[in-house]
Amino acid sequence: MHALIIATKFPNTIQPWLANSTAQVVKHGGSVTIFSMTQGDQNYSSVVDEFHLTQATEYLNFDGKNKLLAIANNFLNPLNTVKSLRGLFSAPRYFSKHKSLASNLIGALVLAPHFIKRDIDIIHSHFEITGHLLLPVIRAQKAPFVITFHGLPPPGVSTIPAVMRSEYVDAADIILVNTEFAKKQYMSLGAPAEKIAIIPQGIVTSEFVFSAKPKPADAPVELLTVGRFHTDKGQQYVLQALPKLIELGYNLHYTMVGAGPERDNLEKMIVALNLQKHVTLYTSISEQKLKEIYSRAHIFVFPSLTDKTGFHEETQGVAIQEAQASGLIVIATKTGGIPECVEDGKSAFLVEDRNPAVMADKIQWIIDNPQQWNEWQHNARQYVETHFDIDVIGKRLMKIYADTITRHQQHHQG
Repeated sequence: MHALIIATKFPNTIQPWLANSTAQVVKHGGSVTIFSMTQGDQNYSSVVDEFHLTQATEYLNFDGKNKLLAIANNFLNPLNTVKSLRGLFSAPRYFSKHKSLASNLIGALVLAPHFIKRDIDIIHSHFEITGHLLLPVIRAQKAPFVITFHGLPPPGVSTIPAVMRSEYVDAADIILVNTEFAKKQYMSLGAPAEKIAIIPQGIVTSEFVFSAKPKPADAPVELLTVGRFHTDKGQQYVLQALPKLIELGYNLHYTMVGAGPERDNLEKMIVALNLQKHVTLYTSISEQKLKEIYSRAHIFVFPSLTDKTGFHEETQGVAIQEAQASGLIVIATKTGGIPECVEDGKSAFLVEDRNPAVMADKIQWIIDNPQQWNEWQHNARQYVETHFDIDVIGKRLMKIYADTITRHQQHHQG
């Protein structure tokens, strides 16, 4: 099986699930080609090198001035000229009816070499904007088309217009979502229920060393949050919960790992709450450093918020699975698809969002019940291994690929 994977940036530090999913094709005896719109990060998951994924990546350079450079490269180099002309002649005669003639023409000239039909068995796009942009290339391959919907971005982040989303969804043979919440969300945007299948994002469980740590006797209880520094992630409410616990005499340290526009505001809040000795922030750390931080922590707090419109919410929260695989006790909010991805009361604990008092009470309760820690920690690891291990998810994904290819062939043969 040869799969064409559509990505916005590859490899991407904050999207390890993309590398994990792609590597499963190779692990199961297939091969991949990755179309990425931009160059990837320097720090990335070890599976990228293990399965030689960067060597399988082609960068399309479709942004800004890169468009002109790409067109020049396509047609000024003799070898590229031949390939580009062949691509244009084999390209579908239509682009998006929602774009101008000039935009469609520029797109055709940039993408010309990629129109040539390859030996592709299936195409998988993980990103709406990029997938829609490359729809002409996808159509030219005449292979079954899979799309994944990971949820809508937070307010202020670009998303695809409804007319283009309709065009993108109509082209898909099957749509993958990670939770029932995400399914309902995409259906509300017009995706047909009969095309949707639920398959969670998986993690490489074996790469997260499990440690059932007891409550420390003379050292701080280590709290941890991993996620973007953005208002929708809710770290501010954890900070607001800490002064009460510290005043009660609890020895705590809180680590936040992420990047984003709210870092400055979070740092100001730390100073305002006099938490400088109790909080550490990290940005742009390596995969190994993140795993070291997981290995030291005791309680993982995932305080994501319900969007005020009731629409944008966390659909899974992969960091929860990473934390549980590492032996952390999870406190998460009852938002979006999170309740579908944990066993509340057995291996994790759910609380209301936007409520520092409730958050503080749950942290205090967990600290005050150290005799239960070992059970909660082992329950969590077992739950992740059963439901989210990448090999488990990979087998399901490969079956979906195979079934989609079969249906596509039967449809076109019929």
